[in-house]
Amino acid sequence: IAFSEDRETFYLGFRGSTDETDASGQEMFDSFRVVLDDYKLRQEQVVAVIGDHADANRLFAAKIDEENGGRPFIGCYAHRLNLAAKKVWDVLITENLEKKVKKLAKWGKQPQRWEKLRRAVLAVNNVKSCKGFTPILSNATRWNSTGDMLRRFLKLHSAFVKLEEDGLLVDGDDVPLPTPSITEKKRIEEAVKYTDKRVSLYFQLLQDRELSLFDGRELLNDLLEQVENDNSDDLSNAKKDKVLDALRYYLDPAASKEGLRGKNEFLNRPRFFPDVEAIVYKLSCGSAPSDDERELAMKYFQNKPLSSKPPPPPLRPDRE
Repeated sequence: IAFSEDRETFYLGFRGSTDETDASGQEMFDSFRVVLDDYKLRQEQVVAVIGDHADANRLFAAKIDEENGGRPFIGCYAHRLNLAAKKVWDVLITENLEKKVKKLAKWGKQPQRWEKLRRAVLAVNNVKSCKGFTPILSNATRWNSTGDMLRRFLKLHSAFVKLEEDGLLVDGDDVPLPTPSITEKKRIEEAVKYTDKRVSLYFQLLQDRELSLFDGRELLNDLLEQVENDNSDDLSNAKKDKVLDALRYYLDPAASKEGLRGKNEFLNRPRFFPDVEAIVYKLSCGSAPSDDERELAMKYFQNKPLSSKPPPPPLRPDRE
């Protein structure tokens, strides 16, 4: 979003990439410059960039008015929490253990094998329905899916053990698939218990459609504060420190120095909208704006009417 200098107009630019085969930050920036040219806007009029917490997006924000330090980038909070959660799982369980559970989940999702697993579930759990027992596979694009997979595995553990004891838990080459040991199962239980009380809860809270950027920032800061002040005996102190480092890296840019690129240049450059820019810069650096700043920004963004001027530029022949 860019603003006119009289603050009365929001400009929105929609245009395909100039090179559809390239999704780099540089290509995004080149396409963005075309949009600015269409609307006769300058890069200095861009206040901030908000988007998925991806490297290309962060590079794109850094290139806008680059000689003056780039622009603050506010990454999607749920995306950032998902990246942090992956790091947390790496701390809590080993990669080999996660792969072992994933193999079992993949095995159980195959139609011809699900029938075996279904019968085992009914037998060991004394239930009439398998609703809520279907294996879940972790997926890099689905938020907190590693936690979902491990949580579901715990419900299926006794069924997998029965299949193993009956000699039915084998792959396509009739090679037995090992189930996690009692010690490994306990490790998974501890990890799931720890994240359910912390990370998983915040995933749910961040799905609220009424959530503002301010609310999201405060939620992440609250999560960091909880982990920092954790006096429980759920984890060893060494693991707690590693979990905190993992969360800080993605959720607290000020601590990880991720969000401070060009800080001095940005704050010292001529500023078109100092009130709004100060607020979005705080958000990009992991700070929660004060109540007064929050009220100012919400009032500004909600009360400014959208102007119909200037009219959208005509479509270029190659974009019709």
